[in-house]
This record gives sequence, structure tokens and C-alpha cells, in this order.
Amino acid sequence: MGLDSSPDSKKDNVPGYPQHVNEALYVTLDMHTICGCSPQHLKSARLRLDSIEEHEGSQIPFEVLFPASPALDRSSPDCEIWHQTMLMVSRNRPQKKKGQKPKRAPMKVEGTELSLGDFCRHLGAKIGYCIRFNLVFESADPVLRTCDPAGRSSRNVKLVQSLSLTNILYKIGNKMTTKEKFYLAYVLAKSVWQYYGSDWMRQPWTHNNIQFLEEQQSTDKSKIASYNPYYHPGFNDEKIETPEYFPDGILLHRYPNILALAILLIEIIQGRPYDEQNQEPYGFAKIKEYYKYAWNLTLGAALDCNVIYKEVIKKCLDGKIFKEAPFDEDNPKDGINMRRDIIYREIVYPLKHLLKLSSAPNGEETMLQVVEDDSPEIKAHSYQKDYSVACQSDSSRRSSFEYSTARVEMSPPTRPSITMSLADVDEDTLSERTWSNIYPETRSHTPDSCMSESRSSWSVERSVEKPESRDDFEIAIICAVKPEYDAVALLIDQFWDDDGDGYGRAPEDQNTYRTGRIGRYNVVLALLPGMGKANAANVASGFRSSFRGIEVALIVGICGGVPFFKGQEIILGDVIISGSIVQYDFGRRYTNKFQRKNNFSESLGRANTDVRGLLAALSTNDGSEILERRTLYHLEELQRRAQRRRKLIGKYDYPGADKDKLFEPTYRHKHHASFNCDTCNHCNADSDDTCDRAMTGAACSELLCDEKHLVHRRRLDEKLQSKEPAGEIQQPYVHIGTVGSGDTVMRSSQERDRISKEDNIIAFEMEGAGVWDNLSCIIIKGVCDYCDSHKSKDWQDFASATAASAMKALLERYGRRDRSPRRWERRAYGR
Repeated sequence: MGLDSSPDSKKDNVPGYPQHVNEALYVTLDMHTICGCSPQHLKSARLRLDSIEEHEGSQIPFEVLFPASPALDRSSPDCEIWHQTMLMVSRNRPQKKKGQKPKRAPMKVEGTELSLGDFCRHLGAKIGYCIRFNLVFESADPVLRTCDPAGRSSRNVKLVQSLSLTNILYKIGNKMTTKEKFYLAYVLAKSVWQYYGSDWMRQPWTHNNIQFLEEQQSTDKSKIASYNPYYHPGFNDEKIETPEYFPDGILLHRYPNILALAILLIEIIQGRPYDEQNQEPYGFAKIKEYYKYAWNLTLGAALDCNVIYKEVIKKCLDGKIFKEAPFDEDNPKDGINMRRDIIYREIVYPLKHLLKLSSAPNGEETMLQVVEDDSPEIKAHSYQKDYSVACQSDSSRRSSFEYSTARVEMSPPTRPSITMSLADVDEDTLSERTWSNIYPETRSHTPDSCMSESRSSWSVERSVEKPESRDDFEIAIICAVKPEYDAVALLIDQFWDDDGDGYGRAPEDQNTYRTGRIGRYNVVLALLPGMGKANAANVASGFRSSFRGIEVALIVGICGGVPFFKGQEIILGDVIISGSIVQYDFGRRYTNKFQRKNNFSESLGRANTDVRGLLAALSTNDGSEILERRTLYHLEELQRRAQRRRKLIGKYDYPGADKDKLFEPTYRHKHHASFNCDTCNHCNADSDDTCDRAMTGAACSELLCDEKHLVHRRRLDEKLQSKEPAGEIQQPYVHIGTVGSGDTVMRSSQERDRISKEDNIIAFEMEGAGVWDNLSCIIIKGVCDYCDSHKSKDWQDFASATAASAMKALLERYGRRDRSPRRWERRAYGR
């Protein structure tokens, strides 16, 4: 994204233009606004802001207003005579090569070249006209030339002084409609994206340098529709330049331009400015103050706005927003295109989509319902309107600023239509079922783009089309217990059976299914009637008979982890993915021992070639890093969705590193010295019994287990000492290895370590072996305990959430196969 016109960008229809255009315009005007007048009136230029993202042709147009010379008479002190100009900047620039003179572009040079000082005189000679200039590149350097003839001004800018955003909010902020606020927010965010990283952003954009001018006589009593935003760059201003990245001190947000945009969005939606008396530059103290103010307001109930709008503000406040392309102090321009890309993807496009929604029939009223009615019982009933419809409204209800630009085309580049309706959509439904549609992800420029959040084909590759038959479903998801199922359901992007099961099942199939979509995959979700291999095998058999197109089954849920495995520390909340499965309780019982069957014909062994290839890619340093990053992304998404449902608030939150306790393998879970428990008092050897209470769920706090027997772990120390935001601290690791599967619940740390050592087992669970022989499968499970006698259920919800999140991250990497037979082939054969 951004202003890059490279061939790859154009291939994807990315809006924008080459980077040199912004820089050449700023440098040229900075020099040509020097004149012999006192004061230097041309330095108070105003750059017009609009909603246009893409420009055709070889020149990029910019509208700039310049105040007339102070020598010209004014009718009153509040009046200002404005020169309207159109500067056409050449898209193409000859390239300089080291050791060679730059090649001159074969072009016909028209107009008179302006020397320094000529600009002011040329403007003064043509009051009331829109004067056009060409900014061309000759020998790779910009040259400003006149372009005759001048035309009559089309903007009809009134002879008034401009108003700051502060003044405009005090003047008409309480009269602006929700749609008008959305439009202003979109225009400013789009403009920040357009000029980001150039000299036009030497200072963060604030309520002071965003100015407004009346451009036509308003027919509305509120005069809202007559104002248009401009930017006051302050050429040759003595203010200290604010860098793109602030490196000093301890800060949670180091990008002042993005933080300033968050403040603007808050001010617009609230209809009033924040701290208008603070004229200090964006330094350390101001960044801390504004960041704290914005987060307190956004996280609390005081900011009453649409959920999409609030999420955009939160994205602006995310100090890790540019973690894909962080600022390099040694090479400041490195990654600037990717940072622009992120601004467009995460901020500009959602606002653009929100504006489209508000422009639909009854759009404003429905958008207000999204804020006011948070009842989780309300559901979306239909998806009827075409996403690609341009933002249009009745002429009598046009946006405040819509009159002054071409219509805003709401169809995003490279993104086909998505069928959806705003009618009857509540906050839960909008955020949970259509979030990937609201935030479509674009192509990234990173080497790992095959899996990262950049691929538009993941969330919005094509029109969302309901599958015609059971054969169109590709992924089976199997959960053993309710907490696992509930976590997975939160990450389903869209359910196909909200109005009832339309697909049925085979005659011999006894399973109950839910059908839906995760990204580009049609999925079938099933909950086992009980834990264990037999139940899992029966469910897998039902899948095979009813859904013949299933390519892989994902067994998603919770497991017990081996805390130390080949130098790795595994802690609660980490995710285990199966590379192979061992049935550790499958064998022969002799008088003196149990012997597990371990020859090839009697063991489950490795996964098939397709799954092994996927897991091999995920095992690389690059693949695992991306998988873990995307897992955290989906975990935070799941937690946000849960927060919007009253019954789920806090359910999937990270319990905390201080709650992750691992006792020494020899330390038994029993009543200790102060209790009068006969059984536990005589429990000294490993083979001795503990009482029923200790065996059936008594907490360590109840039995007074002594924490001096806890095992020290480096990863937990790092989490406890970390100053990172909570979202980063909960980051789970993903481990790939052999999983032990059996019908026995492992509650012995010593037995755990013995079996792990014998068979290289990294975790224990109870369902994988039952599915393995029926379907190609991958076990994805979150670690909720350490398979010891001290285990509890405190981590089950969070571990279910991390497993579900890793499942969605893995599906992003799973290569989509061509389907055969095709849908039209099935019709031809009468299927």
C-alpha cells in the first residue's frame, strides 16, 4: 500500500503514486514561497485535503491556496483573499545513475520556468483565477513552470480567514451528523496515509494545523456542508521538527504522527477538542500524556462511538502497529512503504468501509444501534447489500465534505464484493462474524507473506458464497469438551447454519454438526459425546460418511504438557501440534509389567506426507515465528470478541505467570502436616495412597502444598519482570512434536517423565488416536496442566483459546487444493 507505484503494486491495483511526488512538491513550495513581501504571506499556504485515493494520467494534481499579499486591501480584519492554485506534479522522474549524467526524459517543455521570487508576482497578477502550474523533472530535479491559460476558480472560497479544527468543533461540532464525522475522519486518515513519511508531516497533524475554509454558500442552517479541510504546513516554520519515531525514554508508543491521528479521531467523534491550550511540540512528556488520555478514554465507557471506529482508534494507539516494519534509526526510510501499507490496511480502509455502511439506507440510524444495543441476543438476519457499492446519498443529505470531491468509491482495490447487510446488525454480530470482512488484509512485502496477516485471499479472497452441498466442506474440527468447542466457535468467521441445518448427514451418521467458514475454508465443527479414543473414532467415522470432501481433521482443545523437553521450557498456555502420535496405553499387560506395542504395524506413527510437509514448514525458524505471531493476533481477536458478550467477559484472559505453578516430580499432592488425615499422613512412598479428597480435585491451596517445592523456570521469570503490554506477555509458544494419546488421564509426574523419555513425547491427550485411522488429522492443543497430581482446571479456558487461535493461524498456512469434481461437474452428473 502507500504511495508506491512499483510494478508489483500496480499489479494489485494499490492506490497511490510514487514517493518522490510528495517530496518534490514540498521542497519546491518551501523555496518558491519566499518572496519580498513582509510578512512572508505565502508561507501560510493551505493544502486541500480530499477523499481521492488514486489519480490517472502522468500528472498528480494538488490544490493549494495561498493568502494574498498584505498590500491588497481587505474589507474587514476577518477577511482573507486567497489565491487558488492547481499544481500538477509529474509522476515520472528520470533516474540518476552513479557516475553518469541523468537521462533527460523525452518531453515537450511548456510554460515559463519560474525563478525564486517570481511565484508571488505571478499570483498577484491573476486575482480570482485558479492558476495552474506544472512541476516537472528536468535532469532529475524539480522545475516549476507556468501553465496558461488560468481558469476561473471552481471552489468559490469565501474571503474569510481559515478556522482551525478546534474552532470548527466549537462552532458546529454538535451539529455534525455521525456520517459527517465518519467522512471527516476518513479524509484526515487517508491524508495522513498519503503524506506519511514525507516533509508534509514534519509536525504531527493536530487540531491546530488542520484548517477549514468555506467553499460555497451552504443551504443548511448549520453551515456544515460548506466547510472543507486543509492542512497548514507552516513552510519555514521555526517549530522543532518532530521525527517519525521517538527513541528516547520509556514509552509505550513511539510514533507521534499515528498517536496524533488517534487524538484527531477522538476529537472528531466527540465533537470537541482535547487540551486546545497545549501548544508544546510532540515530545516525551506530551506523548505520554496524550497516550494515557486516549487509552483511558477508549477502554472506558466515556467514548460513545461505533465499534469499528473505536477499533480503529485502538489500532492507532497500538505501540506495536509497525512491528512488521519497525523504524530503523540508522536507515529511517527503510520499511516506510510497509508502514504506509499498514496505515491503509488497519486505519484508512476500515474507516472507508464504515463510511460506506453509514451511507446505506437508514445507515446512520443503524450505526447508532451498533453502539447503543449491545444485547448478545440480537443476531444478523441477512447479508444482502453489495460491498462494492459506491458511497452515495441523497443530494439533500450529502456529507459535510462530500460535495467538494468526486464520489468516494467504496470498492477496495483487489477485493471482490462481499454480500452483507447492515440491517439488524448488533455489536456482537458485527465484530464477531464480519470482522475479517471489515479489516481485509492486503499483500505484505515481507518474505513470509505466504502466511502473515497480509494475504487478502485469506480473509476476503472472493465473494463469500454459501456451500451448495456437504461435499464443499474441506476442514473438520473436533473438540472433546465444551470449553474447547466454545473457544473454537468464537473464531468462526461466519456460520452457515444459523437458521437451521441445511446440509443434513448420512443415514448412519449420529454426529451433530455446526457448519461455517474460517477465512477461505468451509469448516465443520463437532463436539464429542464424551472423551476418549472410542468416541473420537465414532465421530471421525461419521465425518467420513457425511462430508466426503474433508481434507484434514483438526483436533483442537487442551492437553497436559511435559514441562521440560529437549531443552525447551513448556509452560501453561503454550500450544502443542502433533508431528506424530503414540498410543502409550496400547499394549499387553503381563504379571510383572505392561509392554506397549511399538512395531510399525501396530503403532500409529507419523502423519501423512501432506501434513508432514506443512509441519516441516512450520518448524523452521521463519515459519514458527510467523505462526506464533499470528496465534497471538487471533488470541487477542478471540478475547475482544469474548469481551463483547456479557457472559464471557474475562473468561479467556491470561491467568498470569504467578498462577503457573510446577511442583517437583517427587512432591505429592496430599494433605500436609497440619491436617489430621490418616491416609495422607501415611503417604510417604511413591506407591502409597492419598485420600479421595486429594485425588478428586482439591486445590493446592486447600491441601497447603508448600511452594518452596516449586520448580524455577526462566520463561516465567521473564514474564513476571516484563514491562511489555499484557497482550505481549501472554504470547504462547508453539511446539511441534510427538503426542501421547490414550484413554488414561495422566496424573503422575514421574510416569509422565518416564514415558516422555522413552517415546520422545511432548504432551498427553485422549482423542487423537481415535481419529488417526479414520481421517488425516493434526492435533492442536493448549497446555492446561503438567500431567501431575497438582493439576487443576484453572487454565482450561485460556489453553482452549490459545489452541483455537493456533488452529486459525495454521489454517492460514494450509495450502488450498483445487477441488475435484468441480461444482459444475457435480451438477452435470446430477449429484
